[in-house]
Amino acid sequence: MQSGRFEEAITFLKKAMQLAEQSGALHPFSSIMGNLITALIKESRYAESLPLLQKILAFQERLGNHRDVAYNLLRQGSVYLTLGMGEKAKSCFQNGRSYLDESDKNLFLWYVLVDGYWEKEYGDQNRAMELFREMEQGAETYSIPEIQSWAVYAQADLAFEQKKHAECRALLTKVHATTQDKEFLARLHLLEAKIAAFEKGEDPEKLFAMVENECVTGHYREILWELYHDWGLSREKRQGPKAAIPLLEQGAHIVEAIVGSLPEEYRDRYLNQKMRKKLFQDLEHSRTVPIGGMASRIKGFFKEKLNRSSGH
Repeated sequence: MQSGRFEEAITFLKKAMQLAEQSGALHPFSSIMGNLITALIKESRYAESLPLLQKILAFQERLGNHRDVAYNLLRQGSVYLTLGMGEKAKSCFQNGRSYLDESDKNLFLWYVLVDGYWEKEYGDQNRAMELFREMEQGAETYSIPEIQSWAVYAQADLAFEQKKHAECRALLTKVHATTQDKEFLARLHLLEAKIAAFEKGEDPEKLFAMVENECVTGHYREILWELYHDWGLSREKRQGPKAAIPLLEQGAHIVEAIVGSLPEEYRDRYLNQKMRKKLFQDLEHSRTVPIGGMASRIKGFFKEKLNRSSGH
């Protein structure tokens, strides 16, 4: 599944899961179902993953495996968070915490991360930053460098969203990306490209192109539409609104493809997530700005003003 060929993996895993269930091989069945859920999420087939997550949770509860229940409630809540269903995500996270073993510091800290992302989207961004810092401190205390990198990245990403670019850049220098998680590295590289777009003397085009390659290779569609959005805004800043349209359209097409794979009841919630909504707003803005952009409009304003003055 590392190559991004998730469609093939899904077909194979569905057959394997069916055979394992028919044969009564419970542990292989659980493992295969877990891999199938991962592949469906990677393929942005969120609605298909949710019934399987419910099934694996019931199975693991019967086995009394509390850690696996907590882990899959974390995953289920994360899917709901991606779908824009904040109340269901919160319920999963709260329920999952009741299964957590306090000695399992690794899983505990991942719960702090998702709580932070929930606050970022639906609650208090200051509280989100506090949770990301708490996660960083915990990861440092328990020597878990991968989680520490995620925590610092989450702080930097939020700082960028709050337009605190100097703080974002300072935080990025603290990220020591020793992880083999290629999806995380793509997110990190995208943030580096975004901040470069705001710094004088930096040409972010190569950085955005590098992240595009990472996302296409890894099939990271949720990162890819965000990449095209940010790349489009960067190009608009340097070359004007019309130059941004092809990139913004690529981002919109990816979101539309994901929406098309969702049942009707999930579509509005997914689209109403603030950054997806902003993508379509920015695309519409770029399409409606006259050729020549703001400079032409300013010149037109002063020309009209002079004509009025000469008419008196």
